[in-house]
Amino acid sequence: MRRILIFISTLLLFSIFNLVSCEDVILKLEPEKVETEGELVKINITVENIPPEDSLKKDDKPDGGLGGLDIYINYSPEYLEAVRFDWSELCKEEDVKSYEFKDGEFFLTIMFSEGVTDEKVTIGTLVFNPKKTGEIKVFFENKSVVSSIQGKKYDGFESYPKTTFKGCKVIIKGVGEGNVTKKLKEEYEEAEKASKIINKITVVTNQTPPKVIVKEINVSEIEPNISVNLKIDYEGIDVKLLCVMFIVSLVGGIIFGYLGK
Repeated sequence: MRRILIFISTLLLFSIFNLVSCEDVILKLEPEKVETEGELVKINITVENIPPEDSLKKDDKPDGGLGGLDIYINYSPEYLEAVRFDWSELCKEEDVKSYEFKDGEFFLTIMFSEGVTDEKVTIGTLVFNPKKTGEIKVFFENKSVVSSIQGKKYDGFESYPKTTFKGCKVIIKGVGEGNVTKKLKEEYEEAEKASKIINKITVVTNQTPPKVIVKEINVSEIEPNISVNLKIDYEGIDVKLLCVMFIVSLVGGIIFGYLGK
């Protein structure tokens, strides 16, 4: 009997563990209902029930936590005028992120440089200006993706939980002013400025004497031009010395010319 009780208790604990570990990840808009008399509508985007770090496995590697998001949200531009999106403190310093409002759809993507391991996090806040009285819903499209630290989509396959989406009902009882400052997409002002900076490079010349390598010498023949300047002493001309100098000069010129060929 004791063994049976131990077996039943173990089975119950295992079942409870499976129920807890398979709890859906929730991509949520908060609050679930907003009423406005004309004030700006502010809706938070949150992720709940994030699996603990190393509580799952992908290809025998520990997994879990929050690695990134691709979010698509629908809203009615007839009733709500998009104003801006404010990143939360958690997301402000991340480099890989962007958002854009366009034709009644809000798109957001972010990749965390370090996995997020909190059970619940806030991604940021949507801000709208009410344009027309009535009731509408702001909701996630099914193509929205929540992924783990290892990049696995929380889609319910294998041991991974699936993702459920919870939208927000907006009740507009008054119209807001239309002169609001808009920021409808991520602006990379600092990145653009940085990309325009020209790096200044200082070039230091070689301080050692250059080596000159002679690869070819072209020699052209130049006929010698020999002139003899004589200082003649008319009082005592040495005819023999004059003849010898003349002959030596002539022979020297002939020999130089011959050697130069």
